[in-house]
Parts: sequence; structure tokens; C-alpha cells
Amino acid sequence: MEELLYQYNPWWEEEYNLKGIIERPLYLKYLKDQLENHSIVLITGLRRVGKTTLMRTLIRELIRGGVDARYILYFSADDYLLMKKNLFEILDEYKKIHRIRTEERVYLFLDEITYQNDYQKQLKNLHDAYNVKIFASSSSSSLLVDKKAFLTGRTVTIEVESLDFQEYRLFKGIKVKKRDDILNEAFFRDYIREGGMPENVLNPDREYLMTLVDGIIQKDIIALHNLKNQRMVKDFFTLLEEKSGKQFSINKISRILKI
Repeated sequence: MEELLYQYNPWWEEEYNLKGIIERPLYLKYLKDQLENHSIVLITGLRRVGKTTLMRTLIRELIRGGVDARYILYFSADDYLLMKKNLFEILDEYKKIHRIRTEERVYLFLDEITYQNDYQKQLKNLHDAYNVKIFASSSSSSLLVDKKAFLTGRTVTIEVESLDFQEYRLFKGIKVKKRDDILNEAFFRDYIREGGMPENVLNPDREYLMTLVDGIIQKDIIALHNLKNQRMVKDFFTLLEEKSGKQFSINKISRILKI
């Protein structure tokens, strides 16, 4: 496990630079505002919307702010090499690597936390028993619902949206002077056409979007809710696309899809 954790945390051995990363200042501010309290910060949003990049950006800011890089642990809970380990086993292994004492403050960044069994209970116990600041992400907001209320009063949730128009212009490097304000209408039409998924804004690719949408439908809807009729779900999505901006009824959808 030690080698794997070093792969996830390159800042333990070298200067940490995020080359080619465009920051999202508003979300970064939200996250930095939570650093001084003890709350668990839950970060949710669509796949590929930039949750992992935000966590890595915050890690860089912590290091720049003087936090010893050894006191920052990041890993993705959907890594099959880690899925059989619980959070306490991973944390204990990490502390042994760096000889970190129980009372020393540690920053934990846990990507795709819902892949951990009983993750709410584990987070509660970590929060209550250790000197840790926890940031945890998930692509499924429905899985973050704490039905047993283990985390009541212990969490702050930040939902990361796709790029808004201002962020879109930032990612595209578009600067419009006041005298050219009329150009914003044309740029806004480009924004409406391309959408706000960060990677696609930087490198527009229809195949990438199709693969992304298919992944969201398959992993975050069909698999999550154990739906049997996969074709129907995809047909439903296509129908919603066609009806975007139009009035329609549930009965009409039922007739069209024959369900």
C-alpha cells in the first residue's frame, strides 16, 4: 500500500505543481473558508465537472500556505487496490509511513468516498476520534444522503456545477472590453452550444460528451438504482433532450415510451 499512496501523493517527494490547470476561484474560496472549522466537507457534482481538480488545487494552496506536505493524504476510494481496506486501515498505514502522532492535525482528501462500505459511519468515527480535516467527494449526490443520520451536524456540502458563462470565458481565455460588450452575445451562443463541462470546453469533442453522458446514465442511474430496462432509460434521456424547453406531460411520455 505504501507505494500506491506515494503515487497518489507526489507532493510527499517533490514540489507540487498543477500544470495546465485553470482555477475556479469561487469554489476554491468556498473550500478555503471551511479549513478552520472541524466540519466534514462533502463535495458533489456530475462526473468530470472538476471535483478532483478542485481538491488538488486546494492541496497546492495548503502547501503554499505552509502546511507540511506529509500531513496531507489524498486517495480515490474507487481504486480496486484500496476498496478492501477501510478508512482506518489506510489512515494507520499512512501515519506509519510518516511517523505521524495521533494529536497531529492531518488533512484527508477522499475521492469517490461512496465506494467505501458504511462510509458515513467511518467518516463519523474519524471526525470524532482523530484530529483530521476531511474533504470527501462523490459523483452521486443521492448516495451522499445520510439515511441513518450518522453525520448530522458534522458536514458542509458543496455542489460543484458545470462552468457558468463567466468561467467559460476564463477557460477559453476570452476577454471583452466594455466597448466590445456586444460580442458577449455571440460568445454566449457558443457557450450554450458547447456547454460547461471543463474538459470539453478546453478540447471540444462530441465523442467525449457522448461517452460522459453514457457513463453518467450507466453508473449514476442504472447501476445505482438497479434498473433492469436499460434501453428504456436511454430512450427516456433522448426524449428529454428533444423536449428541452417545451411543455410536455408525464402521460405523453408514458405513451411515447410505452411504459
